[in-house]
Amino acid sequence: MSVGALSLLAATGHQQLVRIRGKRMLSKLIDTNVMLGTIPHYARTATTEDLLKLMDQYGITSAVAWHSGARQDPAEFNAEMRAAATDSSGRIQYCALLDVALMEESLRGCGDLSARLRADRPVAIKLFPKREGTPFLPFFYGSLLEVLEKFRLPVLLDWEQLSAPEHLIESARTYPQLPLVIFRGSGSNIRVMLPLLKQFPNIYADMSILIDAGGLEVWARSLGSTRQLLWGSGLPYNLPPGGLGLIYYARLPVEDKEGIAFANWERLMEEVNYENC
Repeated sequence: MSVGALSLLAATGHQQLVRIRGKRMLSKLIDTNVMLGTIPHYARTATTEDLLKLMDQYGITSAVAWHSGARQDPAEFNAEMRAAATDSSGRIQYCALLDVALMEESLRGCGDLSARLRADRPVAIKLFPKREGTPFLPFFYGSLLEVLEKFRLPVLLDWEQLSAPEHLIESARTYPQLPLVIFRGSGSNIRVMLPLLKQFPNIYADMSILIDAGGLEVWARSLGSTRQLLWGSGLPYNLPPGGLGLIYYARLPVEDKEGIAFANWERLMEEVNYENC
């Protein structure tokens, strides 16, 4: 993929790229990695309106978003994120941030964690193990992960929040029905991620920061499919064109590209079941 192609994508957005050199483009885009809110130096998604404007620019159908303020006050800003998603006519999917020390107190309402999750209905859960100073191991996270596994709620983790790959291995093995989605780093840690994906079908990887053209083809060949690959822009820290360009120009069947762009996430959403437990 050329620098010129990425520049074109950045300048025009997805809506302008219905076809490139006669190839059919993607019919839908779901961004699985977005943060809403204000942080120093990154104000692109400070408000819901800012986020929706960027989504329109790049043709993003829907975005899975958590709120930056939830790192300081989970209950308050999870509620704000939920309200933003409710008012977005389906454009924004609500991801709740949970603190393992607070458990159900990370969400407003009454009852235990299961009851509050049923009432809140997030589509995914964001965790920050390293930031909380807690290794991502069943010994520390077991009471939380057991509930999330019963609901089949995807857990979203940044690679840098894992102190060691062994922690991910133990959690994936202990909770085989719990989808664990790894963001920001999976592309640059291919020697670690590929064996993990091959061994554990419940581990998923964000492909948006693969650094080489042709990287998706390598992953597809090595894994035998693209079912465990997702796309997340990393907004507001990153912009969508790089990852989108990798998908658009990959030498893969359209069905595989659409799997990465939206269908794999939609499959995970179909498996979420709040009637369990």
